[in-house]
Amino acid sequence: MKKLLHSLTLALLALSAPAVSFSPLQIGILGEKCQLVSPETPVIGLRLNLLRSYNDTVAGLDLGLLSDDTTTFSGLRLNAISYSHGCNGIAIALFDMSAVLNGVQIAPIAVAGDACGLQIGLGTDAEELHGVQIGLFNGTRTVSCSPTVRGLQIGLVNYANSLRGLQLGLLNIDRSSDYPYLPLLRASF
Repeated sequence: MKKLLHSLTLALLALSAPAVSFSPLQIGILGEKCQLVSPETPVIGLRLNLLRSYNDTVAGLDLGLLSDDTTTFSGLRLNAISYSHGCNGIAIALFDMSAVLNGVQIAPIAVAGDACGLQIGLGTDAEELHGVQIGLFNGTRTVSCSPTVRGLQIGLVNYANSLRGLQLGLLNIDRSSDYPYLPLLRASF
């Protein structure tokens, strides 16, 4: 196994090209230390994360085990675990975390900072939601004066610090309400 990893590393290093404006392909084995192109080189095309890849910017199709991006991702991402500061597109994973989500996030555990779009999972969580959460447990966590949920939550338990929208679930919680706990349906506009 050690010889195989060493051979793959040498092959990737041999294929590495001098700095270019972008790369149509990234193959990552162990992140920054063992991947086809540098983290600073934008990947526009296909990124394969055999174990882990790390890039500042990725646009296109992202496949594999663990993806890690510091600034933005645009396109379709299919990984076991994925993290990005900004996701514009569709992310499907076992665990997905995006600091800023503009699109669709589908994962058993879906976590976002500012979420604008759709989150689907067993548990969904966002600091602020402008869109829809569908899951067994849905929540928002920012304490602010402005509504943390602007949209729709559908689940067994729905939680918002402040709601401007609709909650459908067995237990619906709006911390800003005079009656914070309601069964089945809560609407606030």
